[in-house]
Amino acid sequence: MVSQLRVNGVGLNYELTGAEGPALVFVHGSWVDHHSWDALVPLLDGFRILTYDRRGHGQSERTARSADAEKDAHDLIALVEALDLRRSHLVGNSFGAVVALRAATLRPDLWMSLVMHEPPAFGVLAESAEDHLMRAEVETSLARVRELLAAERWEEGARAFFEADAFGSGDWDGMTEAARAVWIANAPAFLDQMADFAWAMPDRTALARLPLQVLISKGNRSPVWQQRVVSLLAPGGCATIGGAGHAPQVTHPEQYVNLLSLFIDSVSQIDTTPE
Repeated sequence: MVSQLRVNGVGLNYELTGAEGPALVFVHGSWVDHHSWDALVPLLDGFRILTYDRRGHGQSERTARSADAEKDAHDLIALVEALDLRRSHLVGNSFGAVVALRAATLRPDLWMSLVMHEPPAFGVLAESAEDHLMRAEVETSLARVRELLAAERWEEGARAFFEADAFGSGDWDGMTEAARAVWIANAPAFLDQMADFAWAMPDRTALARLPLQVLISKGNRSPVWQQRVVSLLAPGGCATIGGAGHAPQVTHPEQYVNLLSLFIDSVSQIDTTPE
């Protein structure tokens, strides 16, 4: 059942399913809402599952500077505490992975593990000349999207981002009208997100020191720059979802559930978090 709760000064729309079992908390990416996890949820048995709309998305309240990673992280922490879902497994996709990482860094005691699929942290692209070229291309593309959104050309901006930065040319037309409408409705939050790119440079030292087990994944059909970001954030190795791209929970839910299930089963039950 969909409910709304006011935490951290904002009304958040959320859905909590499952009566027993360990908790899984899902954080959606930009342009979408909690329904981006709909294909995944029915495939997960034996868990309490929390999905929610980040501020400025879906049916959650829109505030000044929605889609701010720091605000989002504090929203997430407050929501999890209010619903008494401590010691959850935290899963984030795209910008939701950036939010999840920040929440895990701020409050590692709340989580059992952290799973991130393709955080768009293009700021880490600085290891080689090829990295710098990819980063420049991403920044140029985002500047074009920001120009369109600032002019309130919401659909054009959504399409430009979808095809150049997330999925691929021509894929926008392949979406249902309802799916495109969701992207267009959430476009103002993405414009807010581009006001400050501090989120694009995550604290890699803090990530390496997290007292949690961490899984970072990518799709082998994602843009090259996104795959490169994952390789830099996970120098010890990452998981690759064959045939998938930036949103495996939508396109390859069975494969993604298998990956999550295997990882969660492997997570140590020893409490290593600080008091």
